[in-house]
Amino acid sequence: MIDGFLLKKLVSVFVHFIPGVPVLLLLCLLVRRWLPKFSYLMSLMLCMLLIASTVPGVFTKVASSLEDQFEVLPYAPADTGLILVHGWAHMISDKALPINTQLYPVALTRLMEGVRLWQTKPDSMLALSGAPPRSGTPSHAEKMHEMALLLGVPEERIIRFDLSLDTEDEIDSAVAWLKQNPQQGSRIVVVSTAMHLPRSEAVLGKYGIDYSMAPTEFTISKGGLKLPSIYPMVTLDRAIHEWVGMLWYRLKNI
Repeated sequence: MIDGFLLKKLVSVFVHFIPGVPVLLLLCLLVRRWLPKFSYLMSLMLCMLLIASTVPGVFTKVASSLEDQFEVLPYAPADTGLILVHGWAHMISDKALPINTQLYPVALTRLMEGVRLWQTKPDSMLALSGAPPRSGTPSHAEKMHEMALLLGVPEERIIRFDLSLDTEDEIDSAVAWLKQNPQQGSRIVVVSTAMHLPRSEAVLGKYGIDYSMAPTEFTISKGGLKLPSIYPMVTLDRAIHEWVGMLWYRLKNI
């Protein structure tokens, strides 16, 4: 039986500029001997890479449409019961290395913002999520838990969703926990990359509960010189991934 989650991840490779376009370029290179017209497709994809990396206005417009939807949350509202930090990934699991070096910068930034908001309402719960990268290894939630303790969050204020595979899993788990613990509060605060939060809101919308969005890890610079680099392409790549993710969620729930 095909693993649906694994299949989704494999398909998502082609949603990204990197490695999607290079993989498609390689495939075109292999078949163009028999199908010469694929050379035109290769030229088109190379142009896409060039535009994405050298025309700032392209990535700024697409990414800003996602990033600008929510303002920074200065503090957790009074009715907050749960602060959910969306997981990302950890680079390595090695007890010989400091835990902050094991987490990807995106995960660390999300966690720092979650802890900052928890400090404004320390009677709320901090929820950390993320499944193990492979069988027999620590979950991402476990790694985030370890870092949260170092940042001063008490053990009794942390809960983990160690089996959450994606955004929908994380939110489903958080809502279920809050409904089982109504005395804790009625609101969920969701902490994630600013560009990712519209997808989180799309999932939360089906529950009809109180929630607040807490954006962090902004990728769009509001000023300064825009020079050609790989950075715009990476940003545009992430924005397209989020749009496709929202489209997939809506199609799945028609």
